[in-house]
Amino acid sequence: MTRYDLLRRHGRDDDAQRGAVTVWVALIALAVLASILLVVDGGARMRAATQADTYAAEAARAATIAVTPRSAGASADARAATQAAQAYLAAAGVSGTVKIIGPAAVTVTVVVPGHGPISGAGFTVTRTATALLQIGVEGGQR
Repeated sequence: MTRYDLLRRHGRDDDAQRGAVTVWVALIALAVLASILLVVDGGARMRAATQADTYAAEAARAATIAVTPRSAGASADARAATQAAQAYLAAAGVSGTVKIIGPAAVTVTVVVPGHGPISGAGFTVTRTATALLQIGVEGGQR
């Protein structure tokens, strides 16, 4: 009787366990790679969101700066504010919309495209910022 026959008789079969570690390692490696993909691509999306926030806020700020305290008229101010915000967005290389929401308030919505560096999956991030023209030294007037 061989060693193999004795092991089989007692319910132990070493051949049944062959390859079990390989499968386990393959599954763990797949999980680690998926985690890395999510972290890196998620970081790219967060970076695009930060850029979109910055572009929207700065374009809204540029629009309010273009409106002077001694206005020449509401339509002239609205045109100047819209042109200033659109010029900023064009210089930044992003697309967006400018909306005058009041006599001294402007809202800018920006769309920033991006892609995951590992997966290559494309996405867009949209952010909106509102700025108010403040006139005065301390608290400002609206």
